[in-house]
Amino acid sequence: MQTQTTSPGLPASMLAPTISTRKPASAKALCQLKDVTPELAEEIRHAWRTIPNRREAREAVDCLFRSSGVEYLGVHKRSHFDVYYCNAGDAYAPTILFIGLRMVVGTWADLVERRAVHENAHAYY
Repeated sequence: MQTQTTSPGLPASMLAPTISTRKPASAKALCQLKDVTPELAEEIRHAWRTIPNRREAREAVDCLFRSSGVEYLGVHKRSHFDVYYCNAGDAYAPTILFIGLRMVVGTWADLVERRAVHENAHAYY
């Protein structure tokens, strides 16, 4: 059986993910964050789903959420995806986390305490 390809010589499973595969946090979860209204939650979800460049999408979400910048946390141990978060000023303050293509609500301190992330030695080079 031959693997389907969508690009010459590359199976579909090896192609870069598209915007449509990004998973935004639910509006209900986002509304649990300080000062996030249902309308703002939808704007945040829309930015994450539609801005092509992930770094730019994270920055747009940060701007809408009015946090203090996007920070790199490390590599998720199970998924091996890079983890970023919107800096809410306190490690235990609920915030927006970016784990690979997923946007979730939580605290970055919980990930560190559970040892769910580890530092990527190549992240700063």
